[in-house]
Formats: sequence, structure tokens, C-alpha cells
Amino acid sequence: MSIEPYRRLDRLLPMIGDRRLPSPLDAIQPDHWLCEYTADLTNLLHVLGRLVRLEPRQADLPPEEASQYRTAFQAQIARLN
Repeated sequence: MSIEPYRRLDRLLPMIGDRRLPSPLDAIQPDHWLCEYTADLTNLLHVLGRLVRLEPRQADLPPEEASQYRTAFQAQIARLN
């Protein structure tokens, strides 16, 4: 079994991944990073940080109490949609 080198002798990189035709959605991409992206990313990181800090306390919850929190969380998510 031969292993293809990372670079061929002509110094071109081998094709990685699939080569799909461009999508019509590519045309609606912004040409720069929008301010809303920064706010969304900051909010997401804040929520993830809080979840990480809560993880040890969540592990100590009795199963029935954890289930109540899960149900309440799912209801909040449903309201957002």
C-alpha cells in the first residue's frame, strides 16, 4: 500500500474534501464581519461559560430534579421558536 505524499512532485496540494458547485446562498454572504456577529458570539460564549460553571452542581442534582429543570428549559426554548 503506497501513501500519497502531502505535496506531489509538481508542488500542488492534493484535493481535499469535495468540490461542489457554488450554491446560490454564497451570493448572500456579507463581505465583512457584522457587529451583530460579535454580539451573538459574545452572548454564546457567556452562556457556555455559565453552563461550564454550573456543570458540577448539575451532576449533584437528584434525577427527578434534573428532569424538572430539563423540562423547564425545553419550554423556554419552545417559546423562543
